[in-house]
Amino acid sequence: LATTCLALAALPAQAQGVRAQNLGDLGLWGVSPAGAPEAPPALWAGADPRLLALAFDRIAAPPKSPALQGLARRIATVAAEAPPAGAQDAASARRRFAFAARVARPDDAADMALRAPRLDLDPELSQIAADAAFADDRIEPACRVVQALASRSEPYWLQARAACFALRGEGPAADLAADLARAQGVTDPWFFAAIAQKTGAAPRGPAIGQYGSGLAIALSRALKLAPAA
Repeated sequence: LATTCLALAALPAQAQGVRAQNLGDLGLWGVSPAGAPEAPPALWAGADPRLLALAFDRIAAPPKSPALQGLARRIATVAAEAPPAGAQDAASARRRFAFAARVARPDDAADMALRAPRLDLDPELSQIAADAAFADDRIEPACRVVQALASRSEPYWLQARAACFALRGEGPAADLAADLARAQGVTDPWFFAAIAQKTGAAPRGPAIGQYGSGLAIALSRALKLAPAA
């Protein structure tokens, strides 16, 4: 990852956008947000995708140094050929998207994740995409991803469906979806209080916002809740 930082640091600052001729063959490693810096096609050549995934996981938050922040964002969002065997290793590629959601600008992270091919066939990547879109206040794109996974019963999707109804102003549907989530075993008092306040089912909701996920950010923003001091 450090070698990649050096390679990206040497890229011309004005180089914008990835050449389109081979992106269709690059799979998830060839996805980038609009206006992302151009990368050498062989950026990941010789890299072990599992070690890259480990490196992506190790960086849990943007570095404190502004210079390192910029490099981390470029690493997260550039498109290049997949590392050896990486084209068949979707799990490693997903780590790159999760890394982008942590360190890139919200609009870049959302744009990149929403461009991933066949999201409906990859629930883990779909969750990254939906949550990035919620965080960037792209409610409709986020809810389209949620709708495509309407058959999923994991807690995130149950909560996301209720949130989509609430954020769209569909109160009765949101309350019903929240009740279904509760019946399916979801235990999140803050979430249920936020939905109830948004739909008008309860006069008061949470006093403090939550900003640990895109879904919580979207609800906190809609309710004008300040984060904890």
